[in-house]
Amino acid sequence: MQTPEAAIVQLFNEAKHHKPSVLYIPNITTWYRTVGTSVIHLFMGLLRSLAPNDQVLVLGVMEWDLDARGPDEDVVRNLFENSSKSQFLLPSIEQVCGDAVKEVFKQLIILPAETTRRLL
Repeated sequence: MQTPEAAIVQLFNEAKHHKPSVLYIPNITTWYRTVGTSVIHLFMGLLRSLAPNDQVLVLGVMEWDLDARGPDEDVVRNLFENSSKSQFLLPSIEQVCGDAVKEVFKQLIILPAETTRRLL
């Protein structure tokens, strides 16, 4: 089993050799809070070592409750401080579709589950 540091180095090496590449980090806030500072520093160093014309996309996904204050600014600033032009805030599906999305899920999930319970 390799160390987190070795995994990060391997990930960046693979991304550089197989362009275009996407480095996908789901729930980047949890990742950032979980890995050690040495992993963060290594990641930042390798991220900064990418040339502007390298075809490597770093896609970090962050989730938060709409009632919360918003994205974790510390994580965004620390990891992507050099690329503020490349930060995108996507609206939630509820913001885009409103109650329509709730009705779709009600039809797909809730009503069939209630029917199944009645049959059992």
